[in-house]
Amino acid sequence: MDDGSIIQAIIIILVLLFFAAYFAVCETAFASASRVKVKVAFDRGDRRAKKALHVLDNFDKAITTILIGTNITHLAAASYVTVMVTRAFADKPESVNLAVTISTVITTIAVFMLGEMLPKSMGKKYAHRFSLSTAGSLSFFMLIFSPISYVLTAIGRRHTAEEVERAMDMGIDIVITDHHLCPEVLPPAVACVDPKREDQDYPFDGLAGVGVAAKL
Repeated sequence: MDDGSIIQAIIIILVLLFFAAYFAVCETAFASASRVKVKVAFDRGDRRAKKALHVLDNFDKAITTILIGTNITHLAAASYVTVMVTRAFADKPESVNLAVTISTVITTIAVFMLGEMLPKSMGKKYAHRFSLSTAGSLSFFMLIFSPISYVLTAIGRRHTAEEVERAMDMGIDIVITDHHLCPEVLPPAVACVDPKREDQDYPFDGLAGVGVAAKL
């Protein structure tokens, strides 16, 4: 590989890592964001808050979009590195397998640390800030991926409802706890405990999942 190819490969890998980190930040930021704070920002005239509320109102679709983007970037990064290493060692076939193995391990660690752990911790710590700053771009991706997202979200909701209903028919009482925005139609469980339900009057809807479980 010449210098130009190496620079190009580095740029492509960095771009893929950036998008992996972006989707990780979005996932954690919107999962942790307080609707009350976003609504306050909207009332103060922050235009970003309007799109953030749109994402929160369509959280299932947003999560599906994020998962699609995450899978695309992770698979693209792994595949690209494998192809580049294979080409680099084309004249040394006896070393290709070892080189691919080493590069796969390094890529996995890099994606895990730079594309998952670090951005998710940042998204959790600065949830409000990131939910506002990424709302516009995430809405764009939600529009692009909407056909795939719609199908996957519909399948997920149907399977969840069917599994809960099947368990109830078997005499198993199901209680669902969550801290995300509720779908329009709740699964047919004994109870769905969620501080973000529209029909509840719990004073604080920003509880995390462990908080909901602890309260239960």
